Amino acid sequence: LHRRDADLALRMVKPERGNVSLQRVGTLGWGLYASESYLLQHPFKDSERALSDHSIISWSESHSELSAAKWIDSLGLASTHRITTTGLQTQLAATKAGLGIAALPHYLGRGAALKCIRKNLGLDQPIYLVVQSDLTQSARVRVMYDFLRGIMAEKRSFFAAD
Repeated sequence: LHRRDADLALRMVKPERGNVSLQRVGTLGWGLYASESYLLQHPFKDSERALSDHSIISWSESHSELSAAKWIDSLGLASTHRITTTGLQTQLAATKAGLGIAALPHYLGRGAALKCIRKNLGLDQPIYLVVQSDLTQSARVRVMYDFLRGIMAEKRSFFAAD
């Protein structure tokens, strides 16, 4: 947005520069997800040590600054990682294939019909609808802004931990 490549955007990070207006429109919640086939072979009992007996799908070292990567690293389970990736779509595919457990945004896990085994990881992120300030009165931008705001209100629970 700050380069004016877009008129509006949904962002998980609050913009720190640019002449933009924003509204918080939801929360991106994260949970631990696994496939039914993985859980049949590796039953999950939630406890402090529960993940030490499981294959974890995580982020590569080049993505260690991400909150989900930091959360997994804080568990001290590095030796149990089966797959490290550089993208959510790869993590989702590996989880669907039954290769392990991954920390995924709820909308991805639910959309893929995966089983949520831990609902709240403390990684929730605000979702902002951001628009160029000088375009807030533009009819074409306002139509899209109102549309996106409505969709986010309607689907709020799909993105959050609820």
